[in-house]
Amino acid sequence: MTKAEAASCLARGAHANGSWALALGGSSATGRIHGRAQPAKCEAATRRVLARFDRGSQPAVGGGATSFIAMSLFFFATHYAEIAGHLPRDSSGTHTVEQLGVAANALCEEHIDVLLERTAGKDSYTAEGAIAWRCFDLLYATWLLRDGYGFAPSDKVTFTGDIGGTEVEWTL
Repeated sequence: MTKAEAASCLARGAHANGSWALALGGSSATGRIHGRAQPAKCEAATRRVLARFDRGSQPAVGGGATSFIAMSLFFFATHYAEIAGHLPRDSSGTHTVEQLGVAANALCEEHIDVLLERTAGKDSYTAEGAIAWRCFDLLYATWLLRDGYGFAPSDKVTFTGDIGGTEVEWTL
């Protein structure tokens, strides 16, 4: 992503140090970015990057016939969106891919000061410094599921941090 694209993925009014790959070329840059919260631009950049995702070695998914569980960043982003009031909170943690996209856009529209006031310290999975990036996290999760793995907007995914009382993380 370019610096401007990265800024479009950061909550409006937020300031953060970041690093990003330049124009898909593999080189990277770092610097201070100022959040613009432009979900359409962030989505376009995310989808452009995900266009290079190789689905050839991935299992077939989608169609609603099978249960799918998402963990790690997927769980952290959706849990935060629930805390922020952009996804319904229920004990199953199951949401459609379309719900994620709607929640991502709503979350991206909020100013960082409002998000901090309303949610800081209320989500044990989201440190205060990560709140500014949850807009990007949720957009990334949405489009990785859709473009990367081929889920339809109506497909349901369960987002969880543990299974049977055991924490699930990609490292486990």
